[in-house]
Amino acid sequence: MLRDISEDMRIKLKDRLREMHHTLRAHRHDHGGPGLPFLPGGQPPFPLPEIEGLIGRAISLFDNTITVATTLAPYDDSTVRPRPLDAYFDPDGDRHTSQRAFRRDMYYLTKALLARFTITSRPIQEADFASVHTTMLRQHKNLLRLERRASCRTHKGRSSSLNEHRNYPKTDSTFWSDAPTEDKNSTTQKIARLASLCAALTAEFLRVRPVQPLTHEGNAPLTFEAKNRLTILIIASLALGLALASADPEPETDLLDMAALAIEARLERIICACHASDPISELTPIFAMLIFLLR
Repeated sequence: MLRDISEDMRIKLKDRLREMHHTLRAHRHDHGGPGLPFLPGGQPPFPLPEIEGLIGRAISLFDNTITVATTLAPYDDSTVRPRPLDAYFDPDGDRHTSQRAFRRDMYYLTKALLARFTITSRPIQEADFASVHTTMLRQHKNLLRLERRASCRTHKGRSSSLNEHRNYPKTDSTFWSDAPTEDKNSTTQKIARLASLCAALTAEFLRVRPVQPLTHEGNAPLTFEAKNRLTILIIASLALGLALASADPEPETDLLDMAALAIEARLERIICACHASDPISELTPIFAMLIFLLR
């Protein structure tokens, strides 16, 4: 219980500090933004512009201090790649360790997707990803357990030298044509299982909405429909990236970019599925087709 409370407080503290840093950066004296907000009634916050400039410089100094402090414990987010679902969801393992890895990776992968599509958004909340992780383990525990057991059987006894960074083997290009019927059935079952988990993860992301876009490619503020479209683009790309990592792709493949391209090409169909009465059922065949084609 104490550990749960401590972990929740740590997540909330990180989110609040990021929000504060985001707000401070928007009010730097050299930001070129609107400056400090006006008081009720349209009154300026300070009677003299010199005072506002002084406050802006103080904010800039504080922002610089926070930026320097973050470099004291640097984290190379360029090395973050989508990992298999069983690396994040272990129904019988240490929930805290897997949740920490999930929310950290989803935070940096989301930032990478926002940069890829030139989208600005509200500060990303790790607490949202923690909520998604908890719900997935609670509602899809049996399916996650099956996927983890199947992955363990698939990779048991294989040499880790084939794929050192994830300890997963490479897939022989002739596998599908030469594999016996039993292996083909096993592959079909795995794709179906991954598609179901991918659809469930997308639906849960959509419920929590950890991404809230503000502008796209530097244009004016977005409409509700545009925000919804970009949100689905990001969250579906995240989910598909994890599913592709679970399907044993070649290690040099940029899974996040591959997933983003595939989702972008089929975005209209995915949006319709997300708005259906049963989004998981509608999304599952779409993801099954994508995983089969891209694995």
